[in-house]
Amino acid sequence: MKKRNQVGALEIFAWLWLSALFILSLTTKGIFNGLSLHSSLINLTYEPPILYSLLISFTGCLWVAIHFLKKDYELQHRDIYTLAGVALGIVYVVSSMNSESDYMMKHSIWFGFMIAVLFIAGTFVAGYRRLVEYFPRLYILFGYLVVGYGFLNLFGNVYLNDALSMNEGVRISSIFQYPNAYAVLLLTLWIVLLTKVIEVQTKWALLSHGFMLVPVILSFLLTLSRGAVFILPIIAIATLLLFRFREQLKLILYSVVPLILALLVYSPLQNAGEETFQRIQSAKAAAVVYETISFFSNQSLPHWLLLIAASGVSAAAIYFSERWLGPKIDKLAEKWNSSNIGVFIMPAITLVLTLIGALVVAIPAINKLLPEVIRARVGNISWETHSVYERLTMYKDALKIWAENPIFGSGRGAWESYYEQYQSYAYLSAQPHSYLFQLLVETGLVGLIVFLGVVVTTFVHYIRKRRQLAEFSTASVFYYIVPSTILLHSLIDFEMSYLFYTFIVFFCLGVLAGMHNGKLKIQITKRGLNKVKWTAAASLSVVGVIVFVFVVRQMYALEKFNKAQAALESQRAFATVQAELTAALDVSPNHPVALYQATVLNLQVFDQTEDPAYLEKASSYAERLNQHERRYREIVDLNYYIALRNNDSERASEILLEKINDYPFDTALYELTAKELLRQYEAQQSATDSGKLVELAQQIEQLYLRMEKQEQIIRELPETIELLRPFQVTNVVRSAYEKVKPR
Repeated sequence: MKKRNQVGALEIFAWLWLSALFILSLTTKGIFNGLSLHSSLINLTYEPPILYSLLISFTGCLWVAIHFLKKDYELQHRDIYTLAGVALGIVYVVSSMNSESDYMMKHSIWFGFMIAVLFIAGTFVAGYRRLVEYFPRLYILFGYLVVGYGFLNLFGNVYLNDALSMNEGVRISSIFQYPNAYAVLLLTLWIVLLTKVIEVQTKWALLSHGFMLVPVILSFLLTLSRGAVFILPIIAIATLLLFRFREQLKLILYSVVPLILALLVYSPLQNAGEETFQRIQSAKAAAVVYETISFFSNQSLPHWLLLIAASGVSAAAIYFSERWLGPKIDKLAEKWNSSNIGVFIMPAITLVLTLIGALVVAIPAINKLLPEVIRARVGNISWETHSVYERLTMYKDALKIWAENPIFGSGRGAWESYYEQYQSYAYLSAQPHSYLFQLLVETGLVGLIVFLGVVVTTFVHYIRKRRQLAEFSTASVFYYIVPSTILLHSLIDFEMSYLFYTFIVFFCLGVLAGMHNGKLKIQITKRGLNKVKWTAAASLSVVGVIVFVFVVRQMYALEKFNKAQAALESQRAFATVQAELTAALDVSPNHPVALYQATVLNLQVFDQTEDPAYLEKASSYAERLNQHERRYREIVDLNYYIALRNNDSERASEILLEKINDYPFDTALYELTAKELLRQYEAQQSATDSGKLVELAQQIEQLYLRMEKQEQIIRELPETIELLRPFQVTNVVRSAYEKVKPR
């Protein structure tokens, strides 16, 4: 750190790739990892941002490699954590070997590379005081932009699909398109801003942070995230314990003022959001483009002025409180600052008030002081509340999946690969809604132990050494509070599927680990040290180059596939579309989207021309897709249709009956199976083989009885459970059974 001015180029390099990750997150909705095994085209939306993030991680990898080659490099305590970062990456590589999807296996390996690079880079960033102190400002700036964009959507000035939703009131999501994920950012901002308020000395910094506390807290309330509200007191107590009694008093005081102001303006702004949401829904119902409204219109400007006024009052109140009440608070707290028990007073009071608050919220005379929407949202929580019941069910089902590969897990994407086979009822969720269970399913016990070992060791070491890190001022608090808040909330939700949060968590953990620097007390010769340096630098460079080549090739393949899609939509000649798909598959031979589309395209041409060459080509593509993507949902229908075109009815029905076991609540699959079995049954009636007729009748009956059994599971669910994918015995299946059952 003493030589920070001598490494300006590396510092600038770090700022560039770190800023690039923020910009990418801002422009790609938090870089959500929504890669799917159920819908092929959706991957075209989610894969490019993931590849861009890998490209940025490649630059971070080179940045780290350069540090190993510096003349003044010496083995330090942070290098132990560097090995831990490598272990984090390795567990994903190992677990990927058990993946049911080659596509997901590749992304599992690259994801392991990314988190390892971010963590290791963080340990080196800790050696740059300026980076450590200013990075939180970059995070705050990012947060301000996201919050501002959220209100632009709320008031109808801009439009992003799913930035607003309705569930017991309007819910705001901003760029994340998922309220609970947005709530995590807001919760971290709330706490970080409070720590900045008690730290900053300049007037304008104090006023700006005090001003933004109201929009941040108001946005937090507008997410209507019950999970975030639940962990708020936990993370508040964890934060308070890091400060002395004087700072604790200020943190609470400066939180209460903007919270009250946010509650006062909540209802009118929530109503404005509902009006915006209704206009959006009306436009969708009419199949017309939603027209945004002007910032200065009568529907928008009054709400902006109300928000600005409340924020201005907050800024003024906090500014004058800090200037006038600050010295009095310091004097009042002087006695307890030096006391060993002083640090526990406010956390204890907060805990008691939280418990009392949880009880009194149920009292009508008190909870009526809350806005109606918030009162309804927090007042109906029970074990049978839809979100609670569904999460607990998913956690139970995740344990069933984990049992498939308990030691090393089933690789990234394991939940989506297996959850429909093991689900207890017909919920629809590509995420297990818990990072803990996601880790268990994907990386097994080994991965979970490595992850918890790194996190717990880093946090415990920080807490023990906190008072010795005076040189980092309150900056070190940021690197503890932000990842701990995200990880705590991720126990009950899936924000870690946003690569933005993954980036923040592992980078901050790395910085926190790197703060405990100091030369390792081991004997090593200069030659031995050089071997370590060159081996580390070479390894990082080689892995980085491999990732770079993969990303470039994958981007080229996606570009070709997008051209194929464009040609298909504009009804260009088959040869043109096929040429683009072939070019994509030449670079990425097993990409499921390209293989699926090539299969469909050749089947369509076969149906038009009846040329067996196209059926043979379609079968070839389908075989490759089956080989590499054993859990790809869309291949089931393709396999069935190919079997029919090959006049292999028996194989066609076998395909469907086998997959019923993998998708026991898939209504469309039951109907398709019933239609096919009934078709074969009716065709067999004129044949002499009565044994086959009886077999088909039994298969239809078993299909009907199984669907009836699954429907009974749905009927026994609590009335509070809402199914996005309703399940019951359909007329198609019932009709097929009626036609074959004994009279």
